[in-house]
Amino acid sequence: MKRIAMMLLVTTISAAGILPFARAACAQVTDHSAKMDDPAEQEIRKLNAQEVESFLQNDPKSMARLWSDDFVVTNPLNKFVTKQQVLGMVESGFLGSMATRLLSRATKR
Repeated sequence: MKRIAMMLLVTTISAAGILPFARAACAQVTDHSAKMDDPAEQEIRKLNAQEVESFLQNDPKSMARLWSDDFVVTNPLNKFVTKQQVLGMVESGFLGSMATRLLSRATKR
């Protein structure tokens, strides 16, 4: 159930344009053809998991460490959002409360 909730959260966040690598997080659950012994593959998976965990823990310092300074995503209104803007939303609690609501709904089903 926790895996389904995480996939729902990551997929929803991806649709919102918040986490640019959300598709990779979903793919890691379903793609068994990837070579797990590849060091680059392992590093990418590790960093991806850290990004998701940072988001779920509402930890903007970890996110800032993981993202480049020129990091940008598009929001649901198809507007560019910078690293500092996303971190501001995390610090304000806006994105953290969204994650909590999504996980709560997913685990109640």
